[in-house]
Amino acid sequence: MSSWPALGANCRSFPDLRLSPNALPAMALGVLCRPPLHQDEGAVGDMEWPERNFLVEEAMPHGPGQSPSERLEAEGTKALSSEELLALLVARDGRDAEGEAVVACENLLKSGEGLRGLAKRSPAELAQVKGIPRRGSRAITAAMELARRWAVEERPIGKAFKHAEDFFEHYRPRLRDLKKEVFISVLLDQKHRFLADEVCSEGSLTGSLVHPREVFRRAVRESAAAIVVVHNHPSGDPDPSAEDWVITAQLVRAAEVLEVPMLDHVIVGDSSYFSFFDEGMIPAETSGLVGGR
Repeated sequence: MSSWPALGANCRSFPDLRLSPNALPAMALGVLCRPPLHQDEGAVGDMEWPERNFLVEEAMPHGPGQSPSERLEAEGTKALSSEELLALLVARDGRDAEGEAVVACENLLKSGEGLRGLAKRSPAELAQVKGIPRRGSRAITAAMELARRWAVEERPIGKAFKHAEDFFEHYRPRLRDLKKEVFISVLLDQKHRFLADEVCSEGSLTGSLVHPREVFRRAVRESAAAIVVVHNHPSGDPDPSAEDWVITAQLVRAAEVLEVPMLDHVIVGDSSYFSFFDEGMIPAETSGLVGGR
């Protein structure tokens, strides 16, 4: 394969730009080796170049008039890539500004763990990526939090839980990316329909201190028919620790004394869960849930 020719006297290099394979030939033929419009002899740095942003055009391949905002209105959100949707949060007005924001958001997604990585980063950390302004970093953080809250609100009050997996699917978006353990008491009616939930304890990465009094307080006050407790493992591994087994045994005994059945204790991991009911720790005649994963 032949190599690219060396740049001549009338050529200009861009050492800091990372170009895609499609943009490079266009720039090499259309701009890099084009004679300058005005040039004093020897004054290469004073050349005037055509005002055309090839990086922006490469980032927006749909042609003139097809900016992310225009495509959003014409085709809907599903037609846009993740970086284009993010660009709408951070870009200033204008087609070129949106194109530049798309490039910056591509770099942003590559610098972490994709969209999930954004949820773990603070606005200050996001703003360290070139092209992401502080205003844009705050907008991204707010959008990620709204997405979490939407996921939690997806199950309306009165919707029945039938399996441990139902609790996992409901609480996973809320818990899976947290850096500390959060212990939640979920209140249910006689048909196992959702009434409310309450955070009972927040702990460090090494564990969450839970007292039965905090777990059952609201259930007793509001006369809930039963509860399920849910907590996360920041490591992403849902296998119970020795402390988890001890806490579960304490809560089962407290439930018997208070006559408020505890149907299950579900540990939420990154992509899977652990159910004490499914594993036989909580008797089926006490729980009433349907076992099995």
